[in-house]
Amino acid sequence: MFFLLGSYTQSGVPALGKDITFLQGIAAETVGTFVLVPTIFMVAIDRRAEQYAKLAPFAISSALTAGVLLSGAISGGSLNPARALGPALFANLWQNHIVYWLGPVFGAVLAVLAYSYVLKE
Repeated sequence: MFFLLGSYTQSGVPALGKDITFLQGIAAETVGTFVLVPTIFMVAIDRRAEQYAKLAPFAISSALTAGVLLSGAISGGSLNPARALGPALFANLWQNHIVYWLGPVFGAVLAVLAYSYVLKE
């Protein structure tokens, strides 16, 4: 991961990339989460897609990989508040920590709204 992300993390704590603003970090986390959440809905939760249940692990891990690669160099690619909280507690590093709460929450809410709108029953 160091090869892909460079030195944008300390002790596993995600950090904003060089010259990345607070809002850009939130946007990156939002987009990464927005990629992941609908995939989970489509292959693991939605009853209309039961025939694809065997593909759920591959689809979800692929979406997670895409989300991390999209946001990794910008925000560290956390995509999950718990993923950011654990290392931050351990290392006591809290700089821009709110990015890793706001971005995923915004991304998840937007994904739920989009999924509900696009795939109405």
